[in-house]
Amino acid sequence: MSFRRILLCIGCLAALLVPLLTRAAEGDGIILLEPFGDVNLIPTEGITGLGVFGLYFGLVYPWVVGMGAATAVLMGVFGGIQIIQAGADPAGVSAGKNRLLLSLAGLLIILGSTAILNVLNPSFFR
Repeated sequence: MSFRRILLCIGCLAALLVPLLTRAAEGDGIILLEPFGDVNLIPTEGITGLGVFGLYFGLVYPWVVGMGAATAVLMGVFGGIQIIQAGADPAGVSAGKNRLLLSLAGLLIILGSTAILNVLNPSFFR
């Protein structure tokens, strides 16, 4: 992996973990910089181990899945437009089909992960 890709991965992890590492000065929870829905505070009292991360992940997961699904659908639309614009060019049609198939595969992975999580722990989505 290139150095740039490693830095990008570290940056993404830091963006997800910084709210968990920042403790509130007063109170018994982590104050979120940007609320998720109506949640401004993740309670930490009496929760040990990865429990706080589970609460935070439960708040973030629907947003991430929704954005991933929207991106996959948008890439599928771009693949279809690419096929239409290619006309008789076989390389353009092939590239459009490849983009369309990869976007469908990404959408299936997103929906499959949601289904697996729902089967393993139905209370995750409540």
